[in-house]
Amino acid sequence: MMAQIQEDKYNLAPKKFNMWIFIFTSFMFFAALTSGFIVYTGGREHAINIILPKAFMYSTTVIIISSITMFIASRAAKRLEFGKQRLFLWLTLALGVLFFCDTDLRLEHFN
Repeated sequence: MMAQIQEDKYNLAPKKFNMWIFIFTSFMFFAALTSGFIVYTGGREHAINIILPKAFMYSTTVIIISSITMFIASRAAKRLEFGKQRLFLWLTLALGVLFFCDTDLRLEHFN
């Protein structure tokens, strides 16, 4: 009921459009950097032999899992399952802390 009242009061279409533009540009920027890296490392004359650290795979896995838990929490909120929403939000928070702890450990390793 409250969501309907607020939706009628404010026009959310421009904000939603801006959010999708931001998501699209972020995706395209990441894709451009990734393709540039692949092309640069694939060349024979100027190739850089980079071996990604294992922490990269670890942090990527943590980010993907936290995105999934956030999505599940969002779906639970839409279905008014607040207990399930709270559980997955706490899991997302714990994964975020785990990601930052991993980043801190990697920084200590290089110093």
